[in-house]
Amino acid sequence: PMVHYTLEEAGEAGIREAIFITGKNRRMVEEYLPHADLPLSYLFTEQENPIGNADAIYQAQKFLEREPVAIAFSDDLLIHTTPPLKALISFFNKVQEPILLLERVPMKDVSKYGVVKAALSKKHPGLYEISDIVEKPTPAKAPSNLTAIGRYIITPRVFELIKTLYPPKAGVEIGITDALKLYIKEGGAIYGWLFPGLRFDCGTKLGLAKAQIYLGLNHPEYREEIKKYLRGLTF
Repeated sequence: PMVHYTLEEAGEAGIREAIFITGKNRRMVEEYLPHADLPLSYLFTEQENPIGNADAIYQAQKFLEREPVAIAFSDDLLIHTTPPLKALISFFNKVQEPILLLERVPMKDVSKYGVVKAALSKKHPGLYEISDIVEKPTPAKAPSNLTAIGRYIITPRVFELIKTLYPPKAGVEIGITDALKLYIKEGGAIYGWLFPGLRFDCGTKLGLAKAQIYLGLNHPEYREEIKKYLRGLTF
């Protein structure tokens, strides 16, 4: 399952405890994990009502002791020689501020993402300083084509700001971008790292299919058979 790759990445980053925020049907993940052979312990909690990703993240608060936390959305499969979470943690240890994983996308696709207004940091080479973040803007209103993708490091203050977003208005979701905008508004610094690797959006059927092909072609046991199979197809 997709979650295995996310947990593998977390383990390679030195993370040793994972908190799963799930819906009511979490049995499949719970049954899989004992056989996953990964160096992490696991906790589970439910998001009772799907009212946004910030609400999902906030469910982890009861397990935390005013400490920074890594956020990973498992529908993003990320491929790079350095695990993205490991890189973000390394940068966080230097800046001690929230840090986001960024990707440039075609301008026509910005309406699918949280889009940042950012400039390269003079103080911290290799990072962007983020001055605004806009959730799913139209191309005409997007501040750039730099988007936040499924890895974050956030601080206790971000959790406090999420709390201020309750109760949401009817039909309005609580997004992590809302809390990050408040963090910037009160004078906090947020940084971003432009991901140099490959990303597959496995939340879409096409993205999942591409990821399966890529992983298959790079699997030492199966790649030759898969190459042989693909060569035999007529397009």
